[in-house]
Amino acid sequence: MVLREVNLGWHPQAEDVLWRLEAQEAKRTQHGGDVVRYRVDVKRRAVARFRELVARHAPWLTIRYAF
Repeated sequence: MVLREVNLGWHPQAEDVLWRLEAQEAKRTQHGGDVVRYRVDVKRRAVARFRELVARHAPWLTIRYAF
């Protein structure tokens, strides 16, 4: 919850973009907890777009992990 408050402080409208029901799905973790995550197709497109932008604007950067 603390991280959410920090994020909102940086960009108060971020949740309007990030927390969209049509982009999310429920998931049960290996330990039995319930979480919400981005749908696989949404995440795949977002990661691809992110990689395109980095390749175009900062090709010297190496992406080890995204999202």
